[in-house]
Amino acid sequence: MSSSELKFLVDVGVSKQVEEYLQEQGYDTKTVRAIDSRMLDQEIISLAASEDRMVITL
Repeated sequence: MSSSELKFLVDVGVSKQVEEYLQEQGYDTKTVRAIDSRMLDQEIISLAASEDRMVITL
């Protein structure tokens, strides 16, 4: 599987360095911080499922 096929949704508890690393490596990365830092867990899971993203959280 190539980096162009992997998509991530990074939760607010994960450091900016992790976000930046994934983006630098060419991964399709969205961050909860940029969408709505108060997003509920169920909303995060729903978004990730609807966009075929893996959630990165602590």
